[in-house]
Amino acid sequence: MPIPKNQLKRLRADLAAHERRLVSLKDVIAQAVEELMVHETVLSVGHDAKVLGALGELCDQPELADEIADQPEEFFRQRGVAIPRNTRIRIVKERLGTLVVEAELRQGRFEYKLTWDKEKGFSLSPLT
Repeated sequence: MPIPKNQLKRLRADLAAHERRLVSLKDVIAQAVEELMVHETVLSVGHDAKVLGALGELCDQPELADEIADQPEEFFRQRGVAIPRNTRIRIVKERLGTLVVEAELRQGRFEYKLTWDKEKGFSLSPLT
């Protein structure tokens, strides 16, 4: 005896719902993995003695900012800092005597900026 047609129709509808949920869950997991990478990167940078040393050097010698403004990545590499892929570093002088270092990162669908401001300290913000 074959399976009744109404049961097969209901089975197909139920399986389609499971397939949609599976796609949704995979997207949520992918986004969570990408966000996890963001937090791992922030923690890695924040704990990196070489990063903190290079920023300390800029704090002590803010005139270096003008010298390295065209190639800030090289300044950090020369001090042993590993720069993550898809990262752009900028040196910004916003106000007289104020020095800001920004690292723009892209990880998956996350685009964000790690900032060190000589006056205000450290921050994390989304790219706008």
